[in-house]
Amino acid sequence: MENNPWASLKKCLILAFKRNSLIMLLALLVLSAFIYFSIYVIIIIKLFNPALLKSFVNFIYTNYPSDHPKPCTQEFFLYIFTNNTGFYWNPQKLLVWIPIFGTLVIGLTFLINGVIIGSVAAITGLEYGPLLPIAGLIPHGIIEIPAFIFQWTAIIRWHITISMLLFNKIRGEKVEKTKIKSELIDVFILSAISIFLLFIAALIETYITPLLIELVDKNGGSYLGGSNSFL
Repeated sequence: MENNPWASLKKCLILAFKRNSLIMLLALLVLSAFIYFSIYVIIIIKLFNPALLKSFVNFIYTNYPSDHPKPCTQEFFLYIFTNNTGFYWNPQKLLVWIPIFGTLVIGLTFLINGVIIGSVAAITGLEYGPLLPIAGLIPHGIIEIPAFIFQWTAIIRWHITISMLLFNKIRGEKVEKTKIKSELIDVFILSAISIFLLFIAALIETYITPLLIELVDKNGGSYLGGSNSFL
């Protein structure tokens, strides 16, 4: 059993989840807080100042990139997948792996993603009913959000491990090589899972989500989905 690679892989996966369960839970709670806060803010604005909300939507629609790839195309899939995995290959986004500085970037990422998800869900739900945000966000989001949680957890674990390593080196304390190795393996495992899930989510968002949107969107086009979408 000890020489079984699948058993070893399973053990590594279980240990990685156990060691990082608290980080994953905190990441989920923070993201959820930003999502719910954004939803409540949009609802309040809709109730007390609908003109402001309309101006905000028009602003986003007007400034949305016109060269955005069309859904149900390979170009759209590559756009989504490469954008969501940018922390692993994009030179600018690779800065997130720098200890301390990267922590600020991750915090900003939590905020931006939470606000976007919450705002889109609230705006489309209020304008077109609950079915549209359900069709437009849940099919791929149910995979994409956990993937982001794994991604952020991997980055945070990297920060913690490298920071502690540097601090121990500076203070001349003994470095626990076995612990460092285990935590770096966790980073690799969580990142691999994240990339795999983001690949699946990008496929769903490209080829399935647009079809579901068409089924529930009876208005002939909306701010969610289609070539004139800002999502």
